[in-house]
Amino acid sequence: MTTKEALIHEIENAPDELIDLVGDQLLEILRSGKMTEGMQSAIASQSVLDKIWLDAEEDEAWRDL
Repeated sequence: MTTKEALIHEIENAPDELIDLVGDQLLEILRSGKMTEGMQSAIASQSVLDKIWLDAEEDEAWRDL
């Protein structure tokens, strides 16, 4: 599944409240082709954070919260 297909699938299955919450911002980004500095930082840090958060030890630590 391509990223575009995955996005379409998620949008089709998301509750209307969530679509309303992020829809306007997403459309603005797609139309302008520009992201804020905060968005760029979040995207850049995701792969690093995935390595820290996506492991069995971390899952165990957060299981009961």
